[in-house]
Amino acid sequence: MSYLNSAGYQLALRRFTVIALVTVAACLAACACYGYNGILMKRHAQVPSRGIAVGGQIAAALMLLPLVPFSPPAAAIGAIEISSLLALALLGNALGFVMYFRLISDVGATRALTVTYLMPLFAILWGMLFLGESLPASALAGGVLILAGTVLVTRG
Repeated sequence: MSYLNSAGYQLALRRFTVIALVTVAACLAACACYGYNGILMKRHAQVPSRGIAVGGQIAAALMLLPLVPFSPPAAAIGAIEISSLLALALLGNALGFVMYFRLISDVGATRALTVTYLMPLFAILWGMLFLGESLPASALAGGVLILAGTVLVTRG
């Protein structure tokens, strides 16, 4: 996340470094893949959501595997680190994807993708609750627009 924040600041200051451009390109590619996911789910509706979630996680792990030597751990890996990694992988990713793909199969791709619109609102909420961040007027206005758009999509 620090690379993404650093890249955002560098690009805002018009410092177009290679790492900043690669970071932003990777984030945009991840967003495009996330959106394309809904299209694939609609096209392959007969495949169980668990199978797609597992396949996606395995594909992501295989894509990241060649990058492991370039980012070795800073310290020894112990039981706490492994259990934290497993908790994030199984509860944060695998369970979340199973629930998301089930939502797509239940309500359709368009309505299910509206869940992603709400992510910035929850990010702001968690920042306010746990980090003591303030709520700027621009974030409040953006939140109202997000909610209005979500209502329009889900009712249409």
